[in-house]
Amino acid sequence: IARDLHDDMGSTLSSINILSQVGLHKTNDQSHEYFKRIGDQSAKMMENMADIVWSINPINDSLEQVLVKMKEFVAEILEPKSIAYRFEVETTLYTLKLGAASRKNIFLIFKEAINNAAKYSECTEVVIRISAINEMLTLEVNDNGKGFDANRVKCGNGLRNMTQRANELHGELNRASEEGRGTQIRLEILIA
Repeated sequence: IARDLHDDMGSTLSSINILSQVGLHKTNDQSHEYFKRIGDQSAKMMENMADIVWSINPINDSLEQVLVKMKEFVAEILEPKSIAYRFEVETTLYTLKLGAASRKNIFLIFKEAINNAAKYSECTEVVIRISAINEMLTLEVNDNGKGFDANRVKCGNGLRNMTQRANELHGELNRASEEGRGTQIRLEILIA
């Protein structure tokens, strides 16, 4: 939690502080852009804080509660872009209990995968699957977008963060894509 607060909140607060200082010393025409950026940064910080508070609240310790949060996020991101989506979840998993660190990392991996699909894939549909076989929980986010050649695309911060979060879960994150055939993000973690 301390690292997340430092990384997410600390950098955003610092940015807001700098932008407000610059905005105060500019003319009215110039200050509009700085204050717009302050608004964007503060909205981002509020969203990040809400995610952290949600992840540490013990009332959200079931997979069912994680799914509620996932569905809210997907609707917020994909519906405005007219991207269809569906969830395929084994109902027997609804009562699965997840600790604060697990649900936070699972949700943030999911969030990054959905953001990437919405921003880059040019997809028309996203399918989210959650299943369990032999005490292994699997989360898949599949889009039907343009895909990419993994050998020609650089890994950005998002993918690095997703991989690091998967490692914190003692899990494995795989990304598969092919030009013209969409992208799949697959997270597997032990739930025993």
